[in-house]
Amino acid sequence: MQYVKLCECYKCNNHCSRLCLSASLAIARCCGKVRGTSLAHQICAYKNHLLKHGQLLPFKKDVLLGVHKYLVAQALGSITTKDFWQQTNEVIIPALGYTGKDAIILEWTARNWLWKLGYSCVKVRKGLYHNGHEQPDVMEARKSFLKEMAM
Repeated sequence: MQYVKLCECYKCNNHCSRLCLSASLAIARCCGKVRGTSLAHQICAYKNHLLKHGQLLPFKKDVLLGVHKYLVAQALGSITTKDFWQQTNEVIIPALGYTGKDAIILEWTARNWLWKLGYSCVKVRKGLYHNGHEQPDVMEARKSFLKEMAM
Protein backbone atom coordinates (compact mmCIF):
# COMPACT_ATOMS: atom_id res chain seq x y z
CA MET A 1 0.00 0.00 0.00
CA GLN A 2 2.86 2.34 0.84
CA TYR A 3 4.38 1.60 -2.56
CA VAL A 4 1.19 2.71 -4.34
CA LYS A 5 0.97 5.88 -2.25
CA LEU A 6 4.60 6.69 -2.95
CA CYS A 7 4.14 6.14 -6.69
CA GLU A 8 1.23 8.60 -6.64
CA CYS A 9 3.38 11.17 -4.84
CA TYR A 10 6.18 10.71 -7.37
CA LYS A 11 3.71 11.16 -10.25
CA CYS A 12 2.81 14.59 -8.90
CA ASN A 13 6.53 15.44 -8.74
CA ASN A 14 7.76 15.94 -12.28
CA HIS A 15 11.42 15.63 -11.23
CA CYS A 16 11.24 11.86 -10.86
CA SER A 17 11.79 9.97 -14.12
CA ARG A 18 11.76 6.35 -12.87
CA LEU A 19 8.68 6.16 -10.66
CA CYS A 20 8.59 2.41 -10.01
CA LEU A 21 12.28 2.03 -9.25
CA SER A 22 12.42 5.13 -7.05
CA ALA A 23 9.35 4.08 -5.08
CA SER A 24 10.52 0.49 -4.62
CA LEU A 25 14.00 1.64 -3.51
CA ALA A 26 12.43 4.00 -0.98
CA ILE A 27 10.24 1.20 0.39
CA ALA A 28 13.24 -1.14 0.58
CA ARG A 29 15.19 1.46 2.57
CA CYS A 30 12.22 1.92 4.92
CA CYS A 31 12.32 -1.84 5.52
CA GLY A 32 15.90 -1.51 6.76
CA LYS A 33 17.70 -2.57 3.61
CA VAL A 34 20.67 -0.23 3.17
CA ARG A 35 21.11 -0.72 -0.56
CA GLY A 36 17.81 -2.48 -1.09
CA THR A 37 18.24 -3.23 -4.78
CA SER A 38 17.23 -6.88 -4.44
CA LEU A 39 14.07 -6.04 -2.50
CA ALA A 40 13.34 -3.17 -4.88
CA HIS A 41 13.46 -5.52 -7.88
CA GLN A 42 11.24 -7.97 -6.02
CA ILE A 43 8.69 -5.21 -5.32
CA CYS A 44 8.69 -4.28 -9.03
CA ALA A 45 8.20 -7.94 -9.98
CA TYR A 46 5.24 -8.19 -7.59
CA LYS A 47 3.74 -5.04 -9.10
CA ASN A 48 4.15 -6.31 -12.66
CA HIS A 49 2.64 -9.68 -11.78
CA LEU A 50 -0.28 -7.98 -10.03
CA LEU A 51 -0.99 -5.79 -13.06
CA LYS A 52 -0.69 -8.72 -15.48
CA HIS A 53 -2.64 -11.39 -13.55
CA GLY A 54 -4.79 -9.40 -11.14
CA GLN A 55 -3.35 -11.19 -8.12
CA LEU A 56 -0.12 -11.33 -6.15
CA LEU A 57 2.50 -14.02 -6.59
CA PRO A 58 2.03 -16.98 -4.25
CA PHE A 59 4.02 -16.72 -1.09
CA LYS A 60 6.94 -19.13 -0.89
CA LYS A 61 5.59 -20.54 2.36
CA ASP A 62 2.28 -21.51 0.68
CA VAL A 63 4.07 -23.40 -2.09
CA LEU A 64 6.49 -24.91 0.42
CA LEU A 65 3.61 -26.12 2.60
CA GLY A 66 2.02 -27.88 -0.39
CA VAL A 67 5.36 -29.43 -1.31
CA HIS A 68 5.94 -30.71 2.22
CA LYS A 69 2.44 -32.21 2.39
CA TYR A 70 3.09 -34.10 -0.84
CA LEU A 71 6.54 -35.34 0.16
CA VAL A 72 5.41 -36.53 3.60
CA ALA A 73 2.63 -38.59 2.01
CA GLN A 74 5.11 -40.45 -0.23
CA ALA A 75 6.83 -43.68 0.75
CA LEU A 76 10.54 -43.39 1.42
CA GLY A 77 12.52 -44.13 -1.73
CA SER A 78 9.55 -43.71 -4.06
CA ILE A 79 9.96 -39.99 -4.79
CA THR A 80 11.10 -39.18 -8.31
CA THR A 81 11.86 -35.80 -9.81
CA LYS A 82 9.34 -36.31 -12.60
CA ASP A 83 6.50 -37.28 -10.24
CA PHE A 84 7.30 -34.35 -7.95
CA TRP A 85 7.44 -31.98 -10.93
CA GLN A 86 4.06 -33.17 -12.25
CA GLN A 87 2.46 -32.96 -8.81
CA THR A 88 3.73 -29.41 -8.35
CA ASN A 89 2.49 -28.23 -11.75
CA GLU A 90 -0.81 -30.12 -11.80
CA VAL A 91 -1.93 -30.00 -8.16
CA ILE A 92 0.06 -27.76 -5.78
CA ILE A 93 0.34 -24.55 -7.84
CA PRO A 94 -3.22 -24.72 -9.32
CA ALA A 95 -4.57 -25.26 -5.78
CA LEU A 96 -3.18 -21.81 -4.93
CA GLY A 97 -5.23 -20.33 -7.77
CA TYR A 98 -2.52 -20.04 -10.41
CA THR A 99 -2.91 -21.49 -13.87
CA GLY A 100 -1.46 -20.92 -17.30
CA LYS A 101 1.96 -20.82 -18.83
CA ASP A 102 3.48 -18.64 -16.10
CA ALA A 103 2.28 -20.94 -13.31
CA ILE A 104 4.54 -23.91 -14.00
CA ILE A 105 8.03 -24.88 -12.95
CA LEU A 106 10.61 -26.68 -15.04
CA GLU A 107 11.83 -30.18 -14.23
CA TRP A 108 15.30 -28.96 -13.26
CA THR A 109 13.64 -26.49 -10.83
CA ALA A 110 11.84 -29.42 -9.20
CA ARG A 111 15.16 -31.28 -8.96
CA ASN A 112 16.78 -28.24 -7.29
CA TRP A 113 13.90 -27.91 -4.84
CA LEU A 114 14.26 -31.56 -3.83
CA TRP A 115 18.00 -31.12 -3.38
CA LYS A 116 17.48 -28.00 -1.21
CA LEU A 117 14.97 -29.93 0.90
CA GLY A 118 17.61 -32.56 1.63
CA TYR A 119 16.72 -35.24 -0.89
CA SER A 120 19.44 -36.80 -2.97
CA CYS A 121 19.39 -38.75 -6.19
CA VAL A 122 20.39 -42.38 -5.70
CA LYS A 123 20.05 -45.47 -7.83
CA VAL A 124 17.85 -48.10 -6.30
CA ARG A 125 19.17 -51.55 -7.03
CA LYS A 126 17.05 -54.61 -6.66
CA GLY A 127 18.95 -57.73 -5.90
CA LEU A 128 18.63 -61.06 -4.21
CA TYR A 129 20.44 -61.46 -0.94
CA HIS A 130 21.81 -64.94 -0.54
CA ASN A 131 23.10 -66.03 2.82
CA GLY A 132 26.38 -67.77 2.00
CA HIS A 133 26.62 -69.40 5.42
CA GLU A 134 23.94 -71.94 4.63
CA GLN A 135 25.40 -73.32 1.39
CA PRO A 136 26.27 -77.05 1.40
CA ASP A 137 30.03 -76.59 1.00
CA VAL A 138 30.17 -74.12 3.90
CA MET A 139 28.14 -76.43 6.13
CA GLU A 140 30.46 -79.34 5.25
CA ALA A 141 33.56 -77.29 6.04
CA ARG A 142 32.00 -76.24 9.36
CA LYS A 143 31.33 -79.88 10.32
CA SER A 144 34.90 -80.93 9.49
CA PHE A 145 36.26 -77.96 11.47
CA LEU A 146 34.17 -78.92 14.49
CA LYS A 147 35.42 -82.55 14.27
CA GLU A 148 39.02 -81.36 14.20
CA MET A 149 38.43 -79.11 17.17
CA ALA A 150 36.79 -81.93 19.11
CA MET A 151 39.86 -84.14 18.57
